[in-house]
Amino acid sequence: MDWSVYWFMFPACILIASIAMMSGISGAALLSPTIIIGFPLMGVPTIATGAAIGMSLFTELFGFGSGVVGYARRKLIDFRTVRILALVAVPVAVVASFISQEIEPSVLKGVYGVMM
Repeated sequence: MDWSVYWFMFPACILIASIAMMSGISGAALLSPTIIIGFPLMGVPTIATGAAIGMSLFTELFGFGSGVVGYARRKLIDFRTVRILALVAVPVAVVASFISQEIEPSVLKGVYGVMM
């Protein structure tokens, strides 16, 4: 792997996640299209759609992690609701990550586009 091709992706992902966090929207909503559409326009080899979505969600995890710390310090988190949502969200995310590897990339892009 030629790291000189990908050097700008980490700072770009941090910038996009920060903008998303400050504006209150999902980082994946900004990062996935940037990775799928924008990076190839800049000469970066195309990344698989599933990998792009996974990478944006992984980056978003760290962006929202800082928000969670801030809200936890202010005691603004309803942990009972978090537990209920996590019981559904975590298994669904695991299953979806395995299924996304088997779905045709054009279908995955279409589903993502409809959700956005």
